[in-house]
Amino acid sequence: MANAPVSIDENKSKMAKIDRQVRTEVETEHQKKAKASQPIPTINLVAAEQKFFDEIVKHNDHFTINHSTNVTMLAHNLYRFEKYKKFVHKMKLDDERIGFYEKQKLAYDRQVALYTSKLGLDMKDIQRMIFEEARLRIEERKLEQMENNAQPKEVNPLLAVLEAMKK
Repeated sequence: MANAPVSIDENKSKMAKIDRQVRTEVETEHQKKAKASQPIPTINLVAAEQKFFDEIVKHNDHFTINHSTNVTMLAHNLYRFEKYKKFVHKMKLDDERIGFYEKQKLAYDRQVALYTSKLGLDMKDIQRMIFEEARLRIEERKLEQMENNAQPKEVNPLLAVLEAMKK
């Protein structure tokens, strides 16, 4: 069984200088082409689905216009899966409809797995996307806390008197 292809930056095996140079050139050309043709949504997405789509494209710069349909469907199904997951979580366990919604959630889970495999995303890539999104959310929360805590400090009246005396 052959080894999985890796980027020239990650390749640690011995390689001739010319081979390394050619592979580097080919990779840079491919990256330029990929950046020139970013995927675009093939169906109208709601704002939350569009956020999923943008995050997927942002963290996987090797996707081209040819991946548009699969990326769009992955974003759509991820959004639906999250929506059903939250809905089922809020339901009471004795609710009769929970089985139906659980089946729907599992169906969207299968669709997500299908489109991630079509796009060639492995668990490492998914974990990286999740980690990056979590990091961004943490930064946003920290910024919100900093803005909330940035209330004007009380002015010490004695300092104001000292400043007046200096003048």
